[in-house]
Amino acid sequence: MYESDRLQYIEWVSCVSRQHELLTGQKKDSSVSFDNTGALKINTKTVSQPCDVSTDMMVRYALVRRGLALEQANILAYSNHDSLVEKYMAARLLDPPPGYARIGLKQIETDDRQFFVLMAEKTRGGIMVKGGARPCDDHFASVLSSSEFLQYLRHRPLAAGASSEEPPAKVQRTGKGEKGKGGKGRGKASSQRAPSSTNMRVPAELLAMGCVACAPKGHRLCFDYSLGKCQLPTQNQRCAKGLHLCAIKSCHKASSGGPLVRTGEAQSAGISPSSMADPPDNPVIEPPSKVAKTSDPHALANALASQFCSEASFNADNALKIFAACPDDNVVPLASRVTGIRTVSRSMPDVCQFFCACVRQVAPSFQFTTVVITQDMKSPVHQDCFNSSLPNLLVPLTTFTGGHVFVEHPEGQDKHLLDGQEFVGFRLDCDQAPWSFDAKHCRHFTLDWEGSRVMLVAFTVGHLAGLSDADQQELTSLGFSLPREDVQRGPKFLPFRYTNNDIRCCNAGVATDTAPRIPVVPSAPYGDLPGEGPLLIEICAGSASLSHAAVQRGFSVMPIDHAHNRRRPKCKIVTLDLSKKHAWDILEFVIKNRKVVLAFAAPPCGACSAARNIRPGPPILRTKQFPWGVPWASRTDWLKLQAANAIYQFLGDFIQLCDKHSVAWCLENPTNSAIWTIPCFAYALAHGIFAHCQACAFGSGRDKRTSFLCSHSAIAHISRMCPGCSVREPWGVDSQGTFNTSKKAEYPPGMCQALCDVAEAIAAEQQLPLGAAQPVLAKAHRQARGRLHPQLVSEYAHILRRTLPRLPALSSKQCITNAVIDVPSGSKLIRSEKKGDGLWLCIFGVYRSFDQFVLEAQSLLHPFDTLAQLPDYLIKALFEQLTLSPMQLSKTLLLQEMAAEIDWPDRDFFTELMDELMLQSPSLKAMILDSISRASPGEHDAELFDLTLKEASSKGWLQGPYAPHQLDSMMHTWLPVRRFCVVQKGKLRAIDDFKENLLNNTCCVAEKIVLQAIDHIIWSLNVLCHFYRSRGACDFSLSSGQRLVGLVHPDWERVGAELKVSSIDLKSAYKQLPLSPCEYDKT
Repeated sequence: MYESDRLQYIEWVSCVSRQHELLTGQKKDSSVSFDNTGALKINTKTVSQPCDVSTDMMVRYALVRRGLALEQANILAYSNHDSLVEKYMAARLLDPPPGYARIGLKQIETDDRQFFVLMAEKTRGGIMVKGGARPCDDHFASVLSSSEFLQYLRHRPLAAGASSEEPPAKVQRTGKGEKGKGGKGRGKASSQRAPSSTNMRVPAELLAMGCVACAPKGHRLCFDYSLGKCQLPTQNQRCAKGLHLCAIKSCHKASSGGPLVRTGEAQSAGISPSSMADPPDNPVIEPPSKVAKTSDPHALANALASQFCSEASFNADNALKIFAACPDDNVVPLASRVTGIRTVSRSMPDVCQFFCACVRQVAPSFQFTTVVITQDMKSPVHQDCFNSSLPNLLVPLTTFTGGHVFVEHPEGQDKHLLDGQEFVGFRLDCDQAPWSFDAKHCRHFTLDWEGSRVMLVAFTVGHLAGLSDADQQELTSLGFSLPREDVQRGPKFLPFRYTNNDIRCCNAGVATDTAPRIPVVPSAPYGDLPGEGPLLIEICAGSASLSHAAVQRGFSVMPIDHAHNRRRPKCKIVTLDLSKKHAWDILEFVIKNRKVVLAFAAPPCGACSAARNIRPGPPILRTKQFPWGVPWASRTDWLKLQAANAIYQFLGDFIQLCDKHSVAWCLENPTNSAIWTIPCFAYALAHGIFAHCQACAFGSGRDKRTSFLCSHSAIAHISRMCPGCSVREPWGVDSQGTFNTSKKAEYPPGMCQALCDVAEAIAAEQQLPLGAAQPVLAKAHRQARGRLHPQLVSEYAHILRRTLPRLPALSSKQCITNAVIDVPSGSKLIRSEKKGDGLWLCIFGVYRSFDQFVLEAQSLLHPFDTLAQLPDYLIKALFEQLTLSPMQLSKTLLLQEMAAEIDWPDRDFFTELMDELMLQSPSLKAMILDSISRASPGEHDAELFDLTLKEASSKGWLQGPYAPHQLDSMMHTWLPVRRFCVVQKGKLRAIDDFKENLLNNTCCVAEKIVLQAIDHIIWSLNVLCHFYRSRGACDFSLSSGQRLVGLVHPDWERVGAELKVSSIDLKSAYKQLPLSPCEYDKT
């Protein structure tokens, strides 16, 4: 590790002792590598058997050995490593609060891994000692106290019916009759003792309902009574198995309504291929099982899935190959369970990841716990009553005719007669495209079809409360998109068809054949909703941490702040002066014309902070008597108060506007802030719901109390208080004179995620689908692994399954040497399985001939023609460029047309832009001239004067020189500007200080040009060249499924379009804008 100069994680089981190495044996592995100087060296690695880390003492011994090794390797001081171990052990012994679990060794190991990840990030420059202290020692204290590390050492909530204590370790017995007290064996009393609650296994169907094993006093409960199948005699509400009481936690009353669960009605999360075509109503519960070892029948399916995942090739052909490779006696879809994970899911993790990726390819934001593959299955009329209220997803994998799913719905227009009964609803043509529908509340059934019908079904089971945290993490790692909470009720929503999301054909892209121009047809439920998801507005964004987290969750964001934002934003900021009315006019337009899920505002609280009451400290600016500001404030503080009051008044009106248009809003400020007493927020206080929290509950180092006032009840999710932090960072002023309150203005990551949960709950209530995360742009020296595009031509022409009396003769590449029945020679034997009566089931992959391969390859589109990696906004720009006339793309006219379309308030700007700009600048002549006269001479003043004269004579930008009294006689008013110089690369550069005379305040730039990667530029140029040459029609598809179809405008052929590539820059660092001659005196 030290020679490679990179910090690496050392596993606990690898920290073995010398005695352990001698007793278990060891071996040495040699390898050849290059060191940091480029020299060749031989590395010898000693591999030992893993050591025991099952108990706290064993873990501590292992970590002590690791600390000594890091000290001897000159990487980390043993004292620092020992303080880390002490922190782990202290967290292990800390008693959990009610309803939370004790911190286990697995959780501490996860936190230990996170510690090394953070240390590796801090020591990117290397871990070798270079003339000072160890780099790891320098960064140890900051990582140890960071919120990213401490968040893993918090107590986690318990699952329903679980205990806060860890189950006792099992005693390993070596003899068959170990003696108890007195050497007489276990004894009769021991055999009759009732088992403890920790050793009782609650049935899965009861555990999903929050049932427990014992009553509060430790009396055992009869599970068969709750399941409705106890036949034993009872006396005083007790049978031989236990009490006949309700097993639900905190209830334990005699149930008069019968059992909790009737036989056969328990919900499962998996289904075998031989049951039904759609998700089942009454599957059989199987008990939770331990992790199964990978067996030979699963090896081929796992290998195929691993290969396809590494190539990012998620299509129907590959799914069918994996389906054929799976054993016939296993559950192919590999679904999660309510109270655990199926054994087959753990046996084939790569297959799980592949099918989950296929679901995300069709519907990126779809939530599901179960994936099912069905073959030629026809389901009768039924409802998935035990599923969640989230929709089911149907994805066809083969080509067939018919096989539609009829969904009964009161708003449907289709009718179908089945067994003499007429059904009204929707006929889902799942042979043409994927569909999602409400399977819980709507009855549905399958119609007849022709051909082989193989479907992928994804859905969410109900009653997820019994799923443990470990199982949730494992399912998430396998690719399942679990909902954040059980959804058991809701309205009947309409079925939704996923256009252009068929994984059977992954080559849809740009079409060049002639087609009539038709309007853009949106395929999403909301036509004006962008592919990036519903909009979240963040007012006074600062560092835009919330917007940054929301983008990764599938939201479209609009973070807003002023031009002098002191924070470093994490995403693109929309610059608006919120103290001016025109900024709120823009927000009003957005509220009226966009699907806004949440308007979040964190108005400035500097003048309202309760920290101003602490002495010594900054002056008090607001009191209960003077909520708008104290009259004795200084001029600087008075300007701050006026700007803040303007924002508060506009924000108060904006909140009422949001309520008028049914847009959820949320207001954030410190709990002790004086902002809650300002009159303009009276409406918000009367119509909002408060939620109070402490920042340390979300991983922050300081106990900052924050309050949220929201119009939606989902904000209660963020009400979290301090979990009992023993160490907190101090308040007050640091050594550099900076107030510590300003350091915690940025929200902790955990708080941002909790706020995103609130936004997701609001979006789900309004049925606003979330979009995908922002497109990943190309990064230098970092390319994603696997294929950039899915495989265009499948490996085999088709797959054949044949039953043979013996295995055929094979070549070294597993290809048959002679034809077998209708399987041609040269086909590959993919899998073979021995059946009864001496027969063999063989699955062959038939290759294409050379001519067939060439013909199919010629019919494919080139990857550049599919626009697969271009973001949606760039595809829209290409579409407008091709379908609009060159005259319509005139810069100023196009801007004017866009402004009129969105009702832009400042229409006079375009007239000034086409004529001449007028500047409105205050007269600061006396102050600037006085400052210039008192300035001391500089060493480059003479050279700067010569450069200015040369600029006046050669470029014609300047006139003069003139003295101030000469300018007074020439002009009525004029504004001076100070000129200074800087030296860049040995060259003198003159700069005019328009900031000093406030001329820069007359205009601002709210947006910047986003520079794309070189791949995007070449891709766009290739598309434009193609259509300028071929004309015809263009057909583009966006990530949301929306299609842009139209003809290339004929004016491009008449004007003789030529492709020219140019760079954009400001000449001599001046913005090229026309200026009115009467405004020369201000420049």
